[in-house]
Amino acid sequence: MPQHCQPSCAFTPSSPSVPGVMCIRSFRNSDPPALAETWNRCQNLPGFFGPVTYQQLEQFVFGKSYFDPNSFFVACDGSTPIAFAHACLLPAFGGGAALDSSHGTVCLIAVPEQVGRECLVEALLRNCEDYLRNRGAERLYVGEVGPWPPFYYGLFGGFRGPAVMDPGIVRVLLRNGYTSYCEHWLFRLDLTQYTAPLDDILSGLSSRVVVQPETGVSQNWWAASCLAYYQDVDFVGREIPSDRVVARLKLRTVDPNRNPVNTAGVASLQITSDWGNQGLDSFVLFRAIQWLRANDSGDFRGCRLLEAQVDSTAPALIAACRFHRFQESPGGFTFCKTARMQTA
Repeated sequence: MPQHCQPSCAFTPSSPSVPGVMCIRSFRNSDPPALAETWNRCQNLPGFFGPVTYQQLEQFVFGKSYFDPNSFFVACDGSTPIAFAHACLLPAFGGGAALDSSHGTVCLIAVPEQVGRECLVEALLRNCEDYLRNRGAERLYVGEVGPWPPFYYGLFGGFRGPAVMDPGIVRVLLRNGYTSYCEHWLFRLDLTQYTAPLDDILSGLSSRVVVQPETGVSQNWWAASCLAYYQDVDFVGREIPSDRVVARLKLRTVDPNRNPVNTAGVASLQITSDWGNQGLDSFVLFRAIQWLRANDSGDFRGCRLLEAQVDSTAPALIAACRFHRFQESPGGFTFCKTARMQTA
């Protein structure tokens, strides 16, 4: 693969192997060991989890059938990779499996602490932006967006992709015209200490809606490709007596798991519009919590912790987590901007 040197701004490596030489090129098959080392040097930065091995990067990133080597940019000090960034198109937001060339995201920018770090972040960002613009992207995101993270799912110690938590990267994004698209939170519930809230609404809903676990099914090829290593169970709420589906909550296994105990994740929660603001979100989550506490078989056996990584586009799930007194902590932001084609 030819080497593409596209430095976007001046940069001085902290420990140059070839003084004054720095370039950004696309991915090579020999890169994963050095990229894993670079990732692991980022462990002191907000939002990173690890360490990871190059075999895990192969599994969760480079081995995906839709991975494009030209979308992955490696910054090198001489011949040694020292940082990287990764861009990709997104699936159609309407839920289909096709890629939507009008939307692209920068999945990850990994730059360890070093002299000129923000300048290198900006150089990698511009390479990602150019890649996405050249493929027709009209809207650019940085951080997780959409229900199916294309890469890195699980490598950040949870069941969602990474949001932006690093202040240095945030400063670069704001300088380059990005604004906040949504905020993320992390909710955690210790199942061994859980006490159900005393609430008349929850009691009343038990005679109006029945909630039962069903085998989770991937919605399309894209979702199956992104989440092939995980197990799902759907808690489906059906209206009595019509049997109409009015709610669906998806639990997912967490692997790799940053926690010392078995953990499950709330991946999504949908409520039909006519059942909004009636407490159904909290009721369905309550049934899922009961099931986890009683479950003694299968992939969710022995779960002692329930997590929900939620963004501001899912207010029903946020309300349900707060109702059940999950511990809450900030989880970063997703940023976006309108892509503008560069002129000569």
